[in-house]
Amino acid sequence: MFVALQAAVAIAEDWPLVTGLLVPLLLAKFVAAWLAGWLCKDGTAERLMMWSLSLPQVAATLAAALVAYQTTNAAGERLIDLPVLNASFELVLLTATRDPPHASAAIPPAGPRASAGARLATRDAHDVAR
Repeated sequence: MFVALQAAVAIAEDWPLVTGLLVPLLLAKFVAAWLAGWLCKDGTAERLMMWSLSLPQVAATLAAALVAYQTTNAAGERLIDLPVLNASFELVLLTATRDPPHASAAIPPAGPRASAGARLATRDAHDVAR
């Protein structure tokens, strides 16, 4: 618990680093999802869903950050330092907890204006629930 408190304090002190990692991540994934949706002629809801589903990257981020932190060069210096490791943890925490609700909010309801595929998927989901 004490280590987590120290990490939280360190993250609060290094907020420019956390912001510098988080903002480009959000923007780059948003642009990629928007362009992919544009190429596939998807609507706004589908583009937002693609974006929000691409954000949680817990496993890859944790693995890369921990390996980079434990890797040392010939002089014994770490590849990344503790503030970057803490910022990576904050990145994981923010993207894993805040973005799945965005994905569910981006899914349009399957009503009369929904596509045939969406109505079929909704009907199948209701059949399975019974």
